[in-house]
Amino acid sequence: MLHHDAQASDSSEERERISGSSASPHPSFRPIRARTAAILNIIATCIAHDVNPRAYLHLVTKLIVRGWPNSKLRELLPDRMLAAHPELYVGERPALSASGPAALVA
Repeated sequence: MLHHDAQASDSSEERERISGSSASPHPSFRPIRARTAAILNIIATCIAHDVNPRAYLHLVTKLIVRGWPNSKLRELLPDRMLAAHPELYVGERPALSASGPAALVA
């Protein structure tokens, strides 16, 4: 019976190791989790600012590959990119007022 209890303990430790529910994950998972968290944070920021995440990531990746300077990385944040690239905006467009362009035509 003692052997059976030791075996049950080993299997629960194995499940914990596989599921990642351990309090201290294997060190090799930390960089992956950090990158995943960073990407999810960027996507959440895009959503909060009504920026299309897919179009944003495509544009930013293209700019970085083409040699965007490290000293200007803050300019690539979703809220700042929206000012320079309004095509990234996915929210509702505000309705034009009576004094807008339509009033000029009348």
